[in-house]
Amino acid sequence: MNKVRVWVLLVSMTPWCQAADLRDTLSLIERSQPALAQDMIGWEAWEAIRLSAFEKAGRWAQAVDRVDLYGIQLSADFLFDAHVRQAQAHLQLGQGTRARVTLRGLIWNDHSLSVEQLTQLRIMVIRSYLLDQSADDAYVAARKLRQDGHAEDVELTALYIRALLLTARYPRAADVLSSSQALDDVVLLQIANLLSEQGSTEGVWAGISALLADINLDADVRQYGWQVLATVADSAGMHDERLRALEQALVSTKSAAPMLAHTLITADDLWDAYVQAGQRLGNQPPLLLGDDAAWLAAADDSGQARYMLAVVALSSADERFREEAHRRLNSTIPDDIDGHALRALLYRGTARVPYLMVPESIRLQVARESVYETL
Repeated sequence: MNKVRVWVLLVSMTPWCQAADLRDTLSLIERSQPALAQDMIGWEAWEAIRLSAFEKAGRWAQAVDRVDLYGIQLSADFLFDAHVRQAQAHLQLGQGTRARVTLRGLIWNDHSLSVEQLTQLRIMVIRSYLLDQSADDAYVAARKLRQDGHAEDVELTALYIRALLLTARYPRAADVLSSSQALDDVVLLQIANLLSEQGSTEGVWAGISALLADINLDADVRQYGWQVLATVADSAGMHDERLRALEQALVSTKSAAPMLAHTLITADDLWDAYVQAGQRLGNQPPLLLGDDAAWLAAADDSGQARYMLAVVALSSADERFREEAHRRLNSTIPDDIDGHALRALLYRGTARVPYLMVPESIRLQVARESVYETL
């Protein structure tokens, strides 16, 4: 198959594959892809379609595994493109370190890269650092790439801003953001300005909370804002506010690969924060750990009771007390969209609360709410 026919094949098949079911696409590829030994160019063309199908279906792990099978007998152009796509798949999976292994191999081993290709790879490396919460490394890499003549690159600028914010370089972040017109960048600018001014904790909390109320805000920006508020509240000893911010940060998490996160907050992190807060409350006056009845009696029906109930729910040796604590804790979660999301994240099965230990009534409630949200 010559290169003209390959181009015609890719142009004609790509729209069909984007609309088709993955299974149908893979079936067509298996029937149509020539043997590698007989027609390498044709084989590579169909293989590119296979990778596109995996990407379209969000089957990132399958894309990674497929590229691992490729041998050195394939063309250099095909292998370069395939490994770039493999690195992208790693990024989509939140695997920053594995993405860098692939990217560094491409950067160091291929001396024929164009400026555009090298820039693309270096930007992906910066993304990988942000995924791994290695903000300092991301900052150094982004600053160096900007100094190399790419300061006007839009994607690089967005990543540079995130690195500046995550390394607490708020005045510099505000300077870079000041020329942006995008909604989310305007919000980040206001957050950076609030943090740069070093105003009162209450003022920072109120200002950022107001910004996060915008329903059109990007999920990563919203999550970052709540993480900032959790840090602000923690430093000021505002324990309830910190936990509320952590809850909102968890609910705001829409991606396994956020580009703007100090840490990737999980449901287990929130359970641990609940227990820590509950133990602090249990010391006023002191309650004996293990006296589950006393802990349950001391917990009222307020949102703060959630923390004391978490201590019993996660530590009691008595199944009856654990179930009662979970049911009462669940009743303190608001019955709204955010509450539904929080309940699902806490009770769909975590290391702290395995699914089989969740009371059946809560499992059914989570299932009902999940179905309702999809209607």
